[in-house]
Amino acid sequence: MLIHDVKFGRLKIVALITLFSIVASELITMVSLRLFDSEIDEVTIFLSALVPALVAPCASWYIVGLSIKINQLKEELQIIASYDKLTGTMTRTAFLNSCESVYDAVNRKESSLAIYYIDVDDFKKINDTYGHPGGDAVLKAFGEVLQNCLRKSDMLGRIGGEEFAVVLPHISVTDALKLAEKLLSAIKQSPVFYSGLHIPYSVSIGITPNESSNKTSLEQLFKQADHALYQAKLNGKACVAVFLNE
Repeated sequence: MLIHDVKFGRLKIVALITLFSIVASELITMVSLRLFDSEIDEVTIFLSALVPALVAPCASWYIVGLSIKINQLKEELQIIASYDKLTGTMTRTAFLNSCESVYDAVNRKESSLAIYYIDVDDFKKINDTYGHPGGDAVLKAFGEVLQNCLRKSDMLGRIGGEEFAVVLPHISVTDALKLAEKLLSAIKQSPVFYSGLHIPYSVSIGITPNESSNKTSLEQLFKQADHALYQAKLNGKACVAVFLNE
């Protein structure tokens, strides 16, 4: 369907260029004949339309096709730069750049949001035991769990080796906590296998809520989520901790 749309769009552009070329050629021919007081005859007018009608489609078809190809490559490169190949989540840079717009939109609507900081527990031990390919298998599996459990409106990014962050707009702290527990449950139900071996893993989640009346900066919210993640680690890992303002 996409290929058909591209071809149809290419045909329309070439047709417009050809039509413009014919009209421009006709106008230039007529103006030139009048300037030199030459007789305007049908043969001259016909030829002035025929030449661009034959030349313009051939030349513009190649040029337009090349332009479309360049734009497609740019889009592909942008996708590659914005998404982590292993986990399918947004890269750190793309994620942080997009967070500001989501944060501003939530504030304009005077709504609430929540932020997760997530860390795969004892990831170095996983790499040491199963090798880096085994660790990659865990990260890939966890990326799939995240994308399956989170809402379409939630923004997900890989901000470090085994660290992830999520921005959840328009959500209460109660619902954010329920969703985090759902993630932990989904991990237990999604075993990871690599080279015939079962690789057990868990994650810790730190949550910071931001109510509509709270004007905490995005940077500060991330720090709070990171603090909550640290608390989850102290609580024994494989659990959720919520940042509470004292």
